[in-house]
Amino acid sequence: MAAWQVGTAEVDGIECRHLFFSQKSGIDLELWVEKNTAATPHRLIVTYPLLQGQPRFIAEFTSWKTQPPLSDSEFTFDPPAGVKEVDSTPAVASGKEGGKR
Repeated sequence: MAAWQVGTAEVDGIECRHLFFSQKSGIDLELWVEKNTAATPHRLIVTYPLLQGQPRFIAEFTSWKTQPPLSDSEFTFDPPAGVKEVDSTPAVASGKEGGKR
């Protein structure tokens, strides 16, 4: 695989690094990520140059919510009625081995 940065470009008004990846298997990937430490992806293009017509897949990533408004209660386990908790503590060996050698 070969990879390099093509340059920078704006995607939906956001400055992005334009990255290119080429695989020996005949798949080329282009990825645009924000030019900052978050490097949030904004566009992906997959091209199949060895196939007839060089088909492409294009994905645009928008409306990222990196800090969604989630409350602690959304991560609290509320077991259904009738469920019994199982002890997940590993058993301690007694020191005796079973069977003959």
